[in-house]
Amino acid sequence: MKNLCVFTYAFDHAKCQNGLLKLITSGYHPKIVIAQPAKELEPNPDSIGVSPKQAQSLSNWQKLLGYLQITYIIADHDSETAIEAIKKHNCDFGVILGARILKQKTIDALPHGILNMHPGLLPINRGLDNLKKAILWDIDPAVSFHLIDSKIDAGKLLFTKIVPLYPTDTIHSVFLRHQTVELDGMIEALFGLEHGLLAPEFTLHAEYSKKLGDRYDKEVLAKFPSWLMKRTLKN
Repeated sequence: MKNLCVFTYAFDHAKCQNGLLKLITSGYHPKIVIAQPAKELEPNPDSIGVSPKQAQSLSNWQKLLGYLQITYIIADHDSETAIEAIKKHNCDFGVILGARILKQKTIDALPHGILNMHPGLLPINRGLDNLKKAILWDIDPAVSFHLIDSKIDAGKLLFTKIVPLYPTDTIHSVFLRHQTVELDGMIEALFGLEHGLLAPEFTLHAEYSKKLGDRYDKEVLAKFPSWLMKRTLKN
């Protein structure tokens, strides 16, 4: 990828920071990083605490991008400021490390597509709370790598990776391993696209399922041991 644009959040976020480090140390230096300011969102209660709320963060990580001559701007991803920056830097491909649902005009600004790493098995497990849904629905934990379109968790599917499970796992360790699989697969996807090794297939447009909140948390915890045991037998 000659001219890479990366979408992140403009606040401490483990996947954004770890993803940028993974890209850079793997030889993919973005032309520009566009950071989305925080937005007020509808609460999504979680009594389990699946996702760590205080992710480890680097000090002055924006300075690191400056040292590497990677442009960093804070702007709404669908703003004219963002689109003008993409054009100014002649970006032709994007990677999502943190973003809301991108509008078609932003997608169209990157002619070779935008890669997303979705933490669920597409097209079945769309939306949010994917690990909880995997446990409730008795399906594999997975990461789906796809080129997005304007629909939620749709577009062209590149490949999926099943997240490995171990007998000593907790729901929290599975969540953290999800992110490792996401970032390792991100590099695999970029390499495959760059060298013509991947042939995308259209994803099926399954029904979008809304976030769960904490409504099923007791059921999730009750089902987790048997869900885990069934899948560790495969490893």
